[in-house]
Amino acid sequence: MINLAVIIPTFNRKEYLKNLLDQIKNISHSKFTVNVITVVDGSTDGTLEMLKSNHPKVNTVIGNGNWWYTKSINKGIDCAYKLGTDYILTLNDDILLKENFFEELYKAMTQSPKKSIIGASSFTKTKPKKILSLGVKKIILWRYKLIPYYKIFTNKKDVRCLEGLHQSQVLPGRGLLFPIEIAKRINGFDEKFPQYHSDYDFSLRAKKKGYKLYVCWDLIVYSFIEETGQGTSYLKSSFKSFLKGFITKHSRTNLKDNARYLFRHGHKIFFPITFSIFILSSFNSHFFKKKINE
Repeated sequence: MINLAVIIPTFNRKEYLKNLLDQIKNISHSKFTVNVITVVDGSTDGTLEMLKSNHPKVNTVIGNGNWWYTKSINKGIDCAYKLGTDYILTLNDDILLKENFFEELYKAMTQSPKKSIIGASSFTKTKPKKILSLGVKKIILWRYKLIPYYKIFTNKKDVRCLEGLHQSQVLPGRGLLFPIEIAKRINGFDEKFPQYHSDYDFSLRAKKKGYKLYVCWDLIVYSFIEETGQGTSYLKSSFKSFLKGFITKHSRTNLKDNARYLFRHGHKIFFPITFSIFILSSFNSHFFKKKINE
């Protein structure tokens, strides 16, 4: 049996979290001893009460409201150490798993090299189901452009033969499996990225330590992004909110966080160009890219 810790950071999404925990409890995971760790970072919507009444066996770590995603993950990892965990799986609180998720997770683990990190593929929950992430096949480093296997929001029905393991240049935290030993080696997720980029940064730092990154197209999570994806480029927002995002500490487009990430993982000699492209691309996405809530 593989000792697996499932870490779920959450903030004021009681119903989404309950649905996910109900599912994890009820679907088969016979190859794993599963310890769920929910990191509740200052929720005020009754999340703690729900956990106490509906999921008393879940390990609950309580934050002060200022941990955000990255510190919450690290606190979950600290808890996993105490539980004697072999592997860690990070999940978002606004997802559901495909019914055979743990079966496919075990297959992916047995089919991949020993020093591997595995990411799930993700689709929208609402119909028609659309691709969110199926991995990144290439990075054009001089401009730090990620080339995905399939474009975001491609209809799932339009793509054939979505199966198997595929190498990915980076991996998101929405269904990320890694051996706990790598968290020790690279000192966990970098809290200089409090909300965004820390998952990509973690996978890239692990790759530099010799770990292979794979996305498994049979390992599927479904996300409620139309309802929970506020602040992303694919949801319509006001121009004022868009500009504010450049200076908001926990924004996806925060200039400081993006500069740090691009300087760390891109070509340093091209950093001025790369950073300028990021800013121009942000404006382009806001004004010209089709939004899913339009």
